[in-house]
Amino acid sequence: MYTCFKAIKEGWKVGCRRVIGLDGSFLEGQYKGELLTAIGRDANNHVYPIAWVVVEIEKNPNWKWFLELLHDDLELQGGLDLCVISDQHKGLLELVKFVLPHVEHRQYTRHVSTEFKNMFWTVAKSTVEGDFKLDMEKIREVNPTAYDHLMASEPKSWCMAFFKGGTAYEAVQNGMVECFNAIILDARKKPLLAMLEEIRLYIMERSWYVHPSGLNAYKVRNGFHSYGVNLKGMYCTCKLWELSGIFCDLPRFISTWFVICGNQHLTPNHYQLLKEGCQEGLV
Repeated sequence: MYTCFKAIKEGWKVGCRRVIGLDGSFLEGQYKGELLTAIGRDANNHVYPIAWVVVEIEKNPNWKWFLELLHDDLELQGGLDLCVISDQHKGLLELVKFVLPHVEHRQYTRHVSTEFKNMFWTVAKSTVEGDFKLDMEKIREVNPTAYDHLMASEPKSWCMAFFKGGTAYEAVQNGMVECFNAIILDARKKPLLAMLEEIRLYIMERSWYVHPSGLNAYKVRNGFHSYGVNLKGMYCTCKLWELSGIFCDLPRFISTWFVICGNQHLTPNHYQLLKEGCQEGLV
């Protein structure tokens, strides 16, 4: 059972970083199985659930099916300019290469080493190759076996010195997936349909919807919360813009809404206001 809402996938295409975290977690209710998830990061570095699927077991055919659906929904173009981060599951590593041949595939650092943690983190967060070599030599002096193990585990997939630019994602951990798994921990203990409904409600509660409400005015709604925003007047009824002199997050949702919905919503006046806002750093 595969789920990827249209608003979510369109939002990822236009407003998220080019990174996807993959992971699987066990269902703990009466009906056993696994939940495979694809999680992204938005422009504010927040967790952005993209798609999820319920399968009997975490095996290669299921991962392949999930990755192919994800590839088509997000129009990933073989993984061009994309980063995928996952564990060291050998089958998954091969499948990612098959479905997304152009992707940069990183691995969780916590799956690389559990010993010499402080020294290892220093190595993983090295941003230039020279520092990487110096820090690795320190590990070799302490434990040659650990050095050999780390060098055999493809440092290019877990050390920042070898990461490609362009994804706006420098983390060496997959905290976005772990965060989502923690959020749905109780949901995974429920029956299948109840779990999926709880995930759906969580997604809806964290999403904001924009409704035009007069000239240059908009209503931005999230569940039971609703705020009015006026771009020309430079104020929002949440009062943060007025109190601090710095715009809140809500004007960003309006500018993203224009991008997703298309230019048919833009009048010359709207376009000029958004253009001025972008130039002044307001939107």
